[in-house]
Amino acid sequence: MTKIKLTGVKHQGKCEISTNQCIAKEHGNLTAVFNCENGSQINVCEPCLKANLIEKTWELDSY
Repeated sequence: MTKIKLTGVKHQGKCEISTNQCIAKEHGNLTAVFNCENGSQINVCEPCLKANLIEKTWELDSY
């Protein structure tokens, strides 16, 4: 399970995750999340973010 932090940054672009629920496979509203394990930014749409949290692929890191 990868720990992530929400950055609060919203922008437009292509979702880097693209699950079956993805609404931004080509272009759409995204949220930037911070991968706590490798320091990278992941640009993800809301449905893909929720899917990864529900499936326990990602876990929100508490401060």
